Amino acid sequence: MDRSSDSSGSDEPRSFLVGGGEMAELIAQKDWSETPLGPISQWPTTLKNAVSLCLASTFPATVMWGEELVYVYNDAYRAILGPAKHPQALGRTQHENFPEIRDFTEPLFNRIWRTGEGELYEDLLVLLQREEGFAEEVYVTADHAPIHDPSGERVGIFHALLETTGAVVGARRLETLSALGEQTSQAGGVAEVCEVATEVLADNRQDVPFALLYLVDEAQTAASLQATLGVEAGSAAAPRRISFDARDDPWHIARAVDERATQHLDTTDYAALPDEPWSEAPNEALALPISSASGDSIGAVLVAGVSPRRRLSNQYRDFFELVARQLGTAIASAHALEEERKRAEMLAELHRAKNTFFSNISHEFRTPLTLMLGPLEDALNDAQAPLPDAQRDRVDLARRNAERLRKLANTLLDFSRIEAGRVEAQFEPTDLGAFTADLASSFRSAVEKAGLYLEVAYPDDGEPAWVDRRMWEKIVLNLLSNAVKFTFEGGIEVELGCEEGRWTLEVRDTGTGIPAGEVPRLFERFHQVQGAQSRTHEGSGIGLSLVAELAKLHGGRVEVESEEGQGSTFRVVLPAGKEHLPAEQVASEPDVAPVHGETTDEIARQFTEEAELWSRTDEREAPGEVASEPLEAILVVDDNPDMRRYIANLLRPHWPVLTAGDGEEALRLIDEAPPALVLSDVMMPKMDGFELLARLREHPMLAQTPVILLSARSGEESVVEGLERGADDYLEKPFSAAELLARVRTHLELSQLRRDFEAEREASRARDEFMQLVAHELRTPLSSLRLQHELLDELSSRDDLADLPPKMLQKVASRAGTQVERISKRVQDLLDMSSIVHRGLELDRAETDLAALAAEVVASFELEARQAGSELTLDAPEPVVGDWDADRLDQVLTNLIDNALTYGEGEPVRVQVTQEQGEAVVRVIDRGIGVSQADQDLIFERFGRAVPTEHYGGLGLGLYISCEIAQAHDGTIEVDSAEGEGSTFTVRLPND
Repeated sequence: MDRSSDSSGSDEPRSFLVGGGEMAELIAQKDWSETPLGPISQWPTTLKNAVSLCLASTFPATVMWGEELVYVYNDAYRAILGPAKHPQALGRTQHENFPEIRDFTEPLFNRIWRTGEGELYEDLLVLLQREEGFAEEVYVTADHAPIHDPSGERVGIFHALLETTGAVVGARRLETLSALGEQTSQAGGVAEVCEVATEVLADNRQDVPFALLYLVDEAQTAASLQATLGVEAGSAAAPRRISFDARDDPWHIARAVDERATQHLDTTDYAALPDEPWSEAPNEALALPISSASGDSIGAVLVAGVSPRRRLSNQYRDFFELVARQLGTAIASAHALEEERKRAEMLAELHRAKNTFFSNISHEFRTPLTLMLGPLEDALNDAQAPLPDAQRDRVDLARRNAERLRKLANTLLDFSRIEAGRVEAQFEPTDLGAFTADLASSFRSAVEKAGLYLEVAYPDDGEPAWVDRRMWEKIVLNLLSNAVKFTFEGGIEVELGCEEGRWTLEVRDTGTGIPAGEVPRLFERFHQVQGAQSRTHEGSGIGLSLVAELAKLHGGRVEVESEEGQGSTFRVVLPAGKEHLPAEQVASEPDVAPVHGETTDEIARQFTEEAELWSRTDEREAPGEVASEPLEAILVVDDNPDMRRYIANLLRPHWPVLTAGDGEEALRLIDEAPPALVLSDVMMPKMDGFELLARLREHPMLAQTPVILLSARSGEESVVEGLERGADDYLEKPFSAAELLARVRTHLELSQLRRDFEAEREASRARDEFMQLVAHELRTPLSSLRLQHELLDELSSRDDLADLPPKMLQKVASRAGTQVERISKRVQDLLDMSSIVHRGLELDRAETDLAALAAEVVASFELEARQAGSELTLDAPEPVVGDWDADRLDQVLTNLIDNALTYGEGEPVRVQVTQEQGEAVVRVIDRGIGVSQADQDLIFERFGRAVPTEHYGGLGLGLYISCEIAQAHDGTIEVDSAEGEGSTFTVRLPND
């Protein structure tokens, strides 16, 4: 091609490079004369324009000029070339720059040159050696367009491209992670998770040329190979088992487990590694530890090869970490699934064993129960040798509870048959209305004894329904029994109807209702609503479940509507007709053959007798001649009337007995009369035995009351729980009468010993306090008296005794006399207390003027009042005469005025004596420290004090003796006071 054919002849041959960045400078500096393009000054305008366009592009672009395809490229294209090719690629030919992809590019460029048509490739894979000795996996979107000169002749190719390696590789890895999560989540076990994981990774050999998955044992001492990709299991590169204490650990799994960190391995010298898909074996690998489900240890290790066509960048390492994390999640889920499956299998086996046990035990019960019930009923019905009343009650008690046991055994047998699929239902045409009404009427007596009403409504057209009569009996009787159990006011309505091809039985009650959260579980086997108010806490929790199962056998269902506190409606819905029933179990005519086993009346009696017991009121029997003195009663608490009565009858010959049906009733009785001992069942409605025990232990006056718990829950754990809750003893049912009596007697004796010990300790404490008080009260005046005595000794030994002032001697004598008087008063108080305690007060009554007596006492306190800084006044306007003991009333006035001056020092004290409506009234009013409301009764008790002894002294006997004196005169003494506001003590004596 003639280089000058479209030469511009410009004076600025390099102006087309302006704004071309760093590559423009390299182009300008390069000696192009040594290249096929020749000097820049000779470049044709078409080339300059193409180069100018290339340099201005922000996309990687190059101009390949001439048939040699000489390279001129822009700044962005340098990243495509990499340090191994730039800047030497400038001015060189395409094939010199990229010999590694010549097999692809030579046919491409020849085709463009020949046809003159451009070509576009999206996400084209090219292996570029942008670093020396490293062929890199690169993806580009490339556009190739021919360049024509003004004459239309092809003179070059304009090549623009965009590297999409990140997007392509990222999408590929994301797809792998997505598939890994989706497919491993469907695996059924750990081994399958490992196999599925390697299969998913096999679809991305570009990133994971090979992989090995090892599971680590619980002891963290060895790893076993579970799955491989690209490496043969058992080969040198994939040992089936790696012991951590051995040297044969090519993948450093032991270190990964120990350090809990990813290991980066150089695999250049590893043999047997695959060279797919790049025709070159990986030179690097990672050993990634995978945490166990608990996170406390390593559960697995993933060994993954690194692509020989990718550098191990942070993004590449993150991909492997995500793979390991997803594997950890999948393995943990598989472990959990396997454990759940094992548990399910174990539960299924337990379920089968339980049903077999129920079936066997029910059968085993029936024989001894028959042998028990038969003789018991014979004894009750024996007209020739009738039982005495006491024995009849005992035999009837045994018969009722044997019937309960037979009912439970029959229910368990029904369940075991249903579970085992061995129920032999016989559906026969039945006048369902009349049959249901008969069943409901058997409950009428029990309902009315409970204070409820019973209404039954049913169609009387005789339309037959195909039901198994025995099953229908149990459905109706269970629902009625349940209604009575949970209904305390109002009544029960039973309604049967047939509409729109279905029979509907509704049993409605006005009972306690069911919490909304409990309704979904109501028909679960053995489920009982916790805390529900009922007539008894007893029950197996299988009645409603049996109703639901029996309804299903009829092709029907059971529904419930309930509002807590308003009542419940149970609805049994059965399809009408017989087409839905198994043909082989349908009878065309009612079965008139003799009934085998229990009759309808016998089955109904089992339900109704139990319901009647719930409403039985205990008889309050007299305790009999149990002791010469009254005894505290024993309280028996049990929701089962038979058990309650049985225990009470055992105890009554020895102690008085009270009974209660639950904890709430027991507390009411305890408030009225605290018992000597409480004997309580654990499982009861309203308030159970544990809560009753806690309430007793919280009460300061009842905390020491012995409590024996009775429970059908056996075993060491139940006993320990009862004792830890604070019970004195725990007796498992069944128990012997002798054992019960022995334990009650023992705990009563222990309780008495505790009370005696506490009384002795209290008496000892009282004696000690009394001695301390007496010593304190006598020590002070005695000390003063001794000082006066010593002073007199000293004065009498003086030579100038005759010259001493008489007042000095009088003063010493007066002080000594005061202390003697104090001692005399304390001694008199003690003598009076002793007299009151042992003989009572003896009064020497005579006509006495109380006003004059008060004047004398007030006058005797003038000196003390002045010393205390208190004004002492008397308000006695007229004589108040009566038949009283003047000395004793003097003692009362003295005590009250002394207290007023002592506790109101510096404050005025006023004494009033008046005649008020046939009573002589004395009031001593002060403005002292006052008495708190809590202490106003205490201060009139023996040794009662409202203030500390060390602050005010006193034996605490003055007000006690004053109160006794007033009462001996048929009078009263009372106080009106408030702390800090003074006190008014009022003595009232009859004076008609």
